[in-house]
Amino acid sequence: MQTRFPAALLPCALMSLAPIALPASAAAQTSVKFAAFGDIGNTSNSAEVARLVRNRGAELILMLGDLCYGSVPIAIQINANYLTEKANGKLRPALGNHEFSDACGGNAASGYRAYFSLPGNERYYEFKRGPVHFFAINSEIEPDGHSATSKQALWLKSRLAASTSPWQIVFFHRAPYSSGSEHGSTNYMQWPFEAWGADAVLAAHDHDYERLIKDVNGDGVKIPYFVSGLGGKSRRSFGTIVAGSVKRYNSAYGALFVTATATSLQFEFRRTGGTLIDSYTKTKSSSTTQTNDAFEFRVPPQE
Repeated sequence: MQTRFPAALLPCALMSLAPIALPASAAAQTSVKFAAFGDIGNTSNSAEVARLVRNRGAELILMLGDLCYGSVPIAIQINANYLTEKANGKLRPALGNHEFSDACGGNAASGYRAYFSLPGNERYYEFKRGPVHFFAINSEIEPDGHSATSKQALWLKSRLAASTSPWQIVFFHRAPYSSGSEHGSTNYMQWPFEAWGADAVLAAHDHDYERLIKDVNGDGVKIPYFVSGLGGKSRRSFGTIVAGSVKRYNSAYGALFVTATATSLQFEFRRTGGTLIDSYTKTKSSSTTQTNDAFEFRVPPQE
């Protein structure tokens, strides 16, 4: 199993909340470009999406669940298209239902946990890169629960409140709001993300692209919810269009790309080949931003 950190640092990462130190260049990073997509597998379309991500120069890849399908082990499926990115520490995954239901993920997603080197319980975690504080959540089988009042959700609420980064982004597999015909919205993942301090929510599960703009608590503040499930496995149709949906696409595979600075989040969905399908920008005044922290992993709470 490959690791991203020197072996001497791993025990500390697993036992405490102390940040893992990286070179000064990482601490000083003021922007980051990353890609986000799920429902990947290993097909010719998966390879095309990988080529797109590589050509767009993504520094980080958020894999939004369902990384593998069937019986071929997850390591083989991901290595087929993202071996270099895995070796360079660019992959940040969230668990999907196929990591549990299919043999590729191993017993109770053990293959997933063996393949990736993640902090703490390896199911939900946080890290920082440039001006963004990222939170990976487990929307699948989770001992700490996945209701809005669960241990996992309360961890997220507290960590969002404590964040000093300019931006907070939450990502997981099952979309809380979706117009996809196969799955649609996942009610139990409709947590009060905006009220807790999230600036955007990224998910997949339905094999399409969708951007929704929601003001869930009616306070006049809206945040974007994205479904980015065109990672390569298959494409599916839309069903009943849910409130807040402003852009939908399922004509080709592709990925969501985000460029983050201290004052802006620029979202772009591009299909394989590079054609721009959708774009959305979220900005804030520089006077409202806070000091950027170094890249780090933090460990979720342990029993």
